[in-house]
Amino acid sequence: MNILQKFIANSLHTNKTIGIGINDDRFAQQNIHSAIEKIVKKTSSKVVVVGTSNTIQSYRNNGFIENNRVKCVAIHDPCSFLIDHLFIDQTLPSSDPDFVQFNAIVRGGLSSTPFLTKLRACLLDEERSTFEGESSSTQITNGKTYRLALLETSKGHQFFYGGVGIDEVNSYLDKFHMIQQAILLFKSLGIKPKIGILSGGRLGDIGRDSWIDQTIADAENLCSQLQQMYPLYSIKHYQVLIEQAMMEQVNLLIAPEGIAGNLIYRTLVHLGNGRSYGALYLSQYNKYEKIIIDCSRVAPEFEVEGSLYFALGLLPK
Repeated sequence: MNILQKFIANSLHTNKTIGIGINDDRFAQQNIHSAIEKIVKKTSSKVVVVGTSNTIQSYRNNGFIENNRVKCVAIHDPCSFLIDHLFIDQTLPSSDPDFVQFNAIVRGGLSSTPFLTKLRACLLDEERSTFEGESSSTQITNGKTYRLALLETSKGHQFFYGGVGIDEVNSYLDKFHMIQQAILLFKSLGIKPKIGILSGGRLGDIGRDSWIDQTIADAENLCSQLQQMYPLYSIKHYQVLIEQAMMEQVNLLIAPEGIAGNLIYRTLVHLGNGRSYGALYLSQYNKYEKIIIDCSRVAPEFEVEGSLYFALGLLPK
């Protein structure tokens, strides 16, 4: 299944405004600029490039020129600017009346830590506002984020994957909530999930290491719980056999824990001739209909382009 093609097809009929962050790396700027040129040529949407004053000046000095569909914003805190103008109804600083507010944002070249810190703080504010006056039994997620990446193997199989961050899917509940959030996304896309759950070893390895034993036990229990909740879906514990999961064409794969998840992502994309097309922040999309796509600070052009199509293809929910 070519999931990216679904997003590309949806994006051709959108007329939205997307914000994307940049850094000082010239090659990263070139990749972002090239991807933006393709997007504005193929769609009716607009892009706002956001960075510090020095970064925007560098972007312009490198010959990356603005036009009626591409604008630049120089600001001291690009992360806050992107997130605030997505969550809060604020007019963008532009003389063009069509650039009113972001419909989606892509992290682009911005550092992940300040971006995540700002996003989690904003999410907490949204939750406190939403839950004000409701019963004390209502749970707040404490700004928890779940990023679901769209990846492609060297053989062309595309699938959603979590977690890609070192601090993600590090508990049973994290995996459970991520899969539930991912299933909501699949429903909105009209895709039937085929779910693969990974652990730290084979069933026959139980007893060799207590931590590995725990990952296996968690995966088995998680698989059993989800099978009862979603009897019409294919849900399987693939143990450590990621190659078997790919051979059986799963479209939702869950890593054993965050460090392994990040290493699997890096190995596939940077060493294994695979591709990444960005990662969606699930909770923000499902709960608040806010589209935030994450991609690497040094993302190649195809990843930036894919991230922009990912964002456009999700509009509207």
